[in-house]
Amino acid sequence: MSSVGNNLRTVEKVFDIIESRLRSLSEANNSHNGRATTIFGFGGVILTIAFSIYSIGKPVVWLFLLGIASILVSLLVSIIAIRSRKFWEDPYPRGLRDGYIKKEYKGVLEQVISNLIECYDHNLRITQRKALIIDCGFYCVFIGLLFLALSILL
Repeated sequence: MSSVGNNLRTVEKVFDIIESRLRSLSEANNSHNGRATTIFGFGGVILTIAFSIYSIGKPVVWLFLLGIASILVSLLVSIIAIRSRKFWEDPYPRGLRDGYIKKEYKGVLEQVISNLIECYDHNLRITQRKALIIDCGFYCVFIGLLFLALSILL
């Protein structure tokens, strides 16, 4: 096989790898959305239970309020995570058709690879930020539960 053929196969392989990584990044983003939704739902249930317990028992007020505040922060953080920035989905089909339909295959593939790398970098930053926000929400729920438990036990 000629060096041009090998080079084309290499470009196609790089394209496939980048496309696969973008797909896995999108799946990770969807997973993060599910985790944020779960934290939000769990926090809501904890708040409901906490206010029911408050009306029945005599918790330590300042610990109870710290627990409620921590749970509320987790709800806010979950909303921020779910509502985060939109993924880039470049290249756009119309742009491909209008700008590249009559160009050489290898050149188009190389340009698309460049666009996909920019998308990947942008989307990776979004996914990493979202994961950090969700972790913060999880810790807030845990701390809130701890304060609520202490307010009842003391």
